[in-house]
Amino acid sequence: RYTARSIIPSGYGVPEGAPTDVVLKALGRHGERPAHIHYFVSAPGHQHLTTQINLAGDPYTYDDFAFATREELVIPATRIDDAAEIDKRRLEG
Repeated sequence: RYTARSIIPSGYGVPEGAPTDVVLKALGRHGERPAHIHYFVSAPGHQHLTTQINLAGDPYTYDDFAFATREELVIPATRIDDAAEIDKRRLEG
């Protein structure tokens, strides 16, 4: 079991007019990525793992142009706005 703390990221797209954008549009696809957080996991004697979790509720969660969404990697994100809860978790806002 692991606990991770992060800002809630937003999704992003490839730059308009960039080669990737041109190819995707020629294929009738968009160049948007959903909100996600990458994890890089390594240990001595083991192969390095790069993975990500996708945040539920993003409009592109199940329409990622990189095909990186897996159901078991979609998680709800919890935004904490309450000042007391922020302080309790030793966050800065």
